[in-house]
Amino acid sequence: MLKKINNYFLPVYKVGNFLEYHKQSLTFICCVQGVVVDKTNDNSFKLKIDRILSYENLSNCHSTDNWHTCKNDNELWLVEGEVNLINLANIEWRIIIWLCDMPEPKEYEFYIKEIVYRFNGR
Repeated sequence: MLKKINNYFLPVYKVGNFLEYHKQSLTFICCVQGVVVDKTNDNSFKLKIDRILSYENLSNCHSTDNWHTCKNDNELWLVEGEVNLINLANIEWRIIIWLCDMPEPKEYEFYIKEIVYRFNGR
């Protein structure tokens, strides 16, 4: 869906949308928490997001850890408690992720069972 703002058509992103985006040459997944105006960067619109990590990107987890012996490439972790902003131009596309405390959708690409909370940079 597109919305006209100042003679430009911009895609509409909603809180809770899951997106794939790029930053430099890397690709990431995120969950939209809101749309903000970045006053430090030309008053441009940006998305405030929560990062989503794969098992390999969880800090303090090693391939020898046995707490997650049933590793599944479709399982992801939501990281809350950090402020992250991304440019709208860096968004690749929407993806479907099932939050396991919600009813299971008919189709999804990934699922999230656990949330990683960050507090005071930890």
